Amino acid sequence: MWLKILSVSLFVISIGIIVYLIASPVSNDKFSMEIDNVKNNQDMFEIFNSNYLGPIIDTKYKGIHNIYISYADKKNIFTEDNGGFNEYLEGMKDNGKRNSFFEELHQRIRGYNYSKKFYGKNKNKFPGESKFSMLELHNLTKNHFKFKSYLNEIANDFIESYNDDYKIGIDYTQGDYNLILDQLDKIFQNDNKSYKILLVTENNSFNTKLNQSKYKEYIIMYNNDNKTEKGIINCLLLSKCDYLIKTRNDLSNLSLVLNPHLPCSFISSDKEIYTKKLKEYTFKKLN
Repeated sequence: MWLKILSVSLFVISIGIIVYLIASPVSNDKFSMEIDNVKNNQDMFEIFNSNYLGPIIDTKYKGIHNIYISYADKKNIFTEDNGGFNEYLEGMKDNGKRNSFFEELHQRIRGYNYSKKFYGKNKNKFPGESKFSMLELHNLTKNHFKFKSYLNEIANDFIESYNDDYKIGIDYTQGDYNLILDQLDKIFQNDNKSYKILLVTENNSFNTKLNQSKYKEYIIMYNNDNKTEKGIINCLLLSKCDYLIKTRNDLSNLSLVLNPHLPCSFISSDKEIYTKKLKEYTFKKLN
């Protein structure tokens, strides 16, 4: 009888210890996470936001500043020869930390929570509704997430030709075209400015619509045969604009983190539009 009670007690204690080790692994002054896309098909910028910025934010709040994250592209969707995203990032170097079994398990379980650290409760409402301001996100991640200098140089060379223009970036994925045009109408009310519209979209219908509108003469686009580099450079270019008009898309979400001062209109849906002005860091919902 007593032997049976002891066995059950030891079993319960063992389970409790295992759960504790998974939920709260031993603290360390280093953070290391290595993941891949064998089992998922995330968009490239969702990977950057969820699997890089999310863990960086979570880790920084725990007081850890020595951070290494590696995302291997084993499906060769964005890179060649099983490359990884770190080949596009500056200074993301292996810090030598090797995780225990429990740390690895902890990271796998927390994967969803890492994403929530970046987006907050509702991904579809980001950045209109966010746990952190754009400035807070920028400050938390700027020392750990940087694109390589050659990518910034390409973006700077492209945008330099339009330094004298007021540059409006548009990142369109879905929704009512007319809401984008309405935002352009409001901006173009100032006749004393020279305008350019940097268009970033893979939506051919919207591309055609805008090129048939009264704004067609203002449109500029960046092109690159390397799809991955093109996406990153477009993200950088949007961050260098004077105003951003965006729909739901992780590419321009990252642009706002790179440049949190950027004024922006975010069209979340046909009935929900959020805005922020220059050097405002949280969005306000329009009535």
